[in-house]
Amino acid sequence: MHISTLQMQYGISFENISKSLASFNADNHLDSFNNGNSANWLISHITATRQIPLMFAGQETIWKPEQIQRWGREPAPLVAAEAIDWQQLLGDLETSGNMLMGFLATANEETLAIETPVGKIGSALAFLVTHEHHHSGQLAYLASAIKSQE
Repeated sequence: MHISTLQMQYGISFENISKSLASFNADNHLDSFNNGNSANWLISHITATRQIPLMFAGQETIWKPEQIQRWGREPAPLVAAEAIDWQQLLGDLETSGNMLMGFLATANEETLAIETPVGKIGSALAFLVTHEHHHSGQLAYLASAIKSQE
């Protein structure tokens, strides 16, 4: 996948997530429906997975490796005591998105070809943007369910 396509795809994902976030607040970010994940879990997971390719590329991340591991690949279900403060999480989501887009703005084909434990960085980014779209759809479903409960 080309860098410009990755930038477009991540931009679309950011827009979709932002639209859904309008439905959540400090009172309902831990709510879930039909045994699904809460907004807190989804945003924690998205924030962590945005940092994985940055970490592989030797870039700065906003979370420590253990946080990225906790919320990254195959994260465990959320226990309320582990929930990240909602306002902090929203700030981390925005920062992680800005860092990822900044990385893509300076990346080149050579950067995307860097080998990592999970394949090339470009392949990881292509997989993760599709993965992020999946979770943004879950977030949209959850936002809709919350609106219907009001």
